[in-house]
Amino acid sequence: MRMHRRSARRDAPDASRESGFTLIELIVSASLSLLVLLLVGTLVTGALRGQQRTDAVAAASNQGALVSDSISTAVRSSVGVTSGPLTSRGQILLARVASLSSAAATTPTWRCHAWYYSIADDAVYTTSSASSWGLKATSNPDLSGWNRLADGVTLIEGVTEPFTVQESGVPGVYLDLVVPSEVGRGTRIQKTIKSQTIGATTTGAPICF
Repeated sequence: MRMHRRSARRDAPDASRESGFTLIELIVSASLSLLVLLLVGTLVTGALRGQQRTDAVAAASNQGALVSDSISTAVRSSVGVTSGPLTSRGQILLARVASLSSAAATTPTWRCHAWYYSIADDAVYTTSSASSWGLKATSNPDLSGWNRLADGVTLIEGVTEPFTVQESGVPGVYLDLVVPSEVGRGTRIQKTIKSQTIGATTTGAPICF
């Protein structure tokens, strides 16, 4: 009878073991949870950084396109292009641009367009006017009334000026600028733009330069 009771005690389940987790099980569970959180955090951080890089490159590309399109549109419709020298402040580009008031119009109206690369601001500005200008009045311009096209604009080492006017043959200009991004190398604007208004008069009002 006594032997039966002892056997029953040995076969009885340990209530303390079934009532919860052991310390080792809790440590393992906590370690696994921490590992999962670290993995998720790494993936989320990587995704955010990737999005930031994409946004930064897109912003630089958009600013570069804005500068390129502004100059390209005007120079292609111009009959005269000139630039000032690159000074300690920056460089100006000027164009006398033709436009038609309507599809039926045959006589163009003229506007003076200008762009300025500012070394102090690392920016490119633009403006236009139907009034006559003079190069002396605009080679060192007051930029308060100009539109800012791009920020953070720089020149690549070895480039002597952002605007190089082609004097011979068809009027045109060679652009070489860089709009950097917060990550990566940024966007380089490097292109030659030619006038498409061959034979148009360069005289008359307004006098742009």
